[in-house]
Amino acid sequence: MTAAPLRAQDTETPAPAPADTSSAKTKPRLFGGLRYGAPLGGSIYGAVMLARPNALGYTGPTLAAEVGRDGMRASLGAGAVWFGSQRAQVSVIRTWDPHGDVRADQTYIGPEIAVGMILGVTIGHYWRVGDGEGPARVFAIGSYLGI
Repeated sequence: MTAAPLRAQDTETPAPAPADTSSAKTKPRLFGGLRYGAPLGGSIYGAVMLARPNALGYTGPTLAAEVGRDGMRASLGAGAVWFGSQRAQVSVIRTWDPHGDVRADQTYIGPEIAVGMILGVTIGHYWRVGDGEGPARVFAIGSYLGI
């Protein structure tokens, strides 16, 4: 009985294909809507999120701007979109007309959160920057239609 001679394998094993990472890339997502609440009154807002997909939806940093009847707001924060939207942000508000106790030509800064699903609510607590008339702190609740 004779054994066959051993030979080395002369074909290369192909390298595995690279994993598809396109779904994990950060992409800008635009959001917007209508809002009503102190101290801006009625307003329109727009935001961009540098969204990173995850198992539930998207998360990422957000930058938002809002212009209203009584003032304007700029916000920087973090947000998530899944079964609605959630944002936690720091906002700077500048008023040009009085709204409730808040006087015209005042600047406020403070944290706020927004939670909703097409129809949502915002809650914020703001401190006046510098001297001025009216309250030094403002607690505000608003509602919005949008994302």
